[in-house]
Amino acid sequence: MLRAGWQLLFRDACRFSVPASWRDDGSGSLVLAPDGSSLSLRSLHVSSWSAYKAQLKSAYGTPKATRDDSDHRLWLEIGEAPLVQHHISVAEGLNVCSALLTVRTRSATDSPDVIKQIADSIGSIPEGLQAR
Repeated sequence: MLRAGWQLLFRDACRFSVPASWRDDGSGSLVLAPDGSSLSLRSLHVSSWSAYKAQLKSAYGTPKATRDDSDHRLWLEIGEAPLVQHHISVAEGLNVCSALLTVRTRSATDSPDVIKQIADSIGSIPEGLQAR
């Protein structure tokens, strides 16, 4: 269910939702919040989900927090105030939706509920919607 005051957006083969006040920057790969927070998303095809996760963990070093490391999602929190980043990759088979959510601390987006809602909305476009 889409939350009231939120919009559902599609990029490549991926979907995500953000508050209705967020706007596309015109490039088709970045949406921006009025508070300066942002979300970029891309679709990837990987040869191995476990190898992809290992590569990301190696690249980021020691994250501030690992919020999810499961068979279908890797969510790492990195950075320090005033900008905290959340790398969220969601796999469906070997297709991955990879997002970088940059949150300005002490902003409207800097809420555990808002961050979780955005993170939980990231994924592949359901097959029935892809042809539209």
